[in-house]
Amino acid sequence: MNMMNKANLQSAFVVTMTITASHVGVRNEPLAAAVLAGFAVSAATKSTYLQVVGAAPLQVDSRSTQRPLSKRRQALLQTAHGQALQVQALKDLGSALDAHGLAPLVALRMRCGLTQKALCEAAGLPQPHISRLENGKVPNPDGATLQRLAVAMGVSMDDVMTAIQQGAIA
Repeated sequence: MNMMNKANLQSAFVVTMTITASHVGVRNEPLAAAVLAGFAVSAATKSTYLQVVGAAPLQVDSRSTQRPLSKRRQALLQTAHGQALQVQALKDLGSALDAHGLAPLVALRMRCGLTQKALCEAAGLPQPHISRLENGKVPNPDGATLQRLAVAMGVSMDDVMTAIQQGAIA
């Protein structure tokens, strides 16, 4: 492997490590396991990666990758102040996504102060369907779905459809 490929792979390692670290949670698993869990590439690339960093192949478990909430955060979210902070954080993140033109339906949901779980419950739609809508995999949802989303988020059907269409284009 030449130096350029080795440098690029090491850069990919740092980026992957940074992105994956936020999804790892509080578990005490080896850093390489955390990185490989989020390193969605071919087996050949993984073997090259392992040779470069000198790591052994790891088995990745199928447990949920959702980060568990700390006891402090759980306690905070049970208070009105904690819930208000979470809503404000979602709104701020939604505004930032919108300002950069990223993930329009996600940005709309967050600007409304809703988590995906809260939107699912409010709209009466299954979470996988919301996820497909947010990822642009359902470019033309039916009118009932648009109505449910609009009512749950407190916006117009036009706002929801515009966000879905922009997401399908991206």
